[in-house]
Amino acid sequence: MAAVVDGSLDTNVLLRLALREIPEQYERAKRLIERPGARFRVSDTAIIEFAYALSAHYGFSRVQVADAISSMGALASIICERAFFNAVVEQYVAHPKLSFEDCYLAEKAKVDDALPLWTFDRKLARQSEHTQEVPV
Repeated sequence: MAAVVDGSLDTNVLLRLALREIPEQYERAKRLIERPGARFRVSDTAIIEFAYALSAHYGFSRVQVADAISSMGALASIICERAFFNAVVEQYVAHPKLSFEDCYLAEKAKVDDALPLWTFDRKLARQSEHTQEVPV
């Protein structure tokens, strides 16, 4: 049986919580997630967008992105694939040439028992043990 939830959170809510750069929106988001017994699902897509936005638009380092995802995932009101994203973040920090999205895809292939992840991306194929370049 699925957990009872109060809805799901969009990437921009996660960003307001993490960045606090728009105080009024930060306070609204904080009140929402801190309601007693509140439970919100956060999709994989929202976490991927969150990582991308922090890196590309806010200049966060890989370690800062990892910390932000870990902090968000640690909130009691958040339901997400914590263990899975911990593995993605670990790859992301360990392989500075790979995007967060590439790390996600490689880890997803592993978790889904759908290895290897076939790619034309030579960089990805060389950096991740779960990938192989499509043969010529």
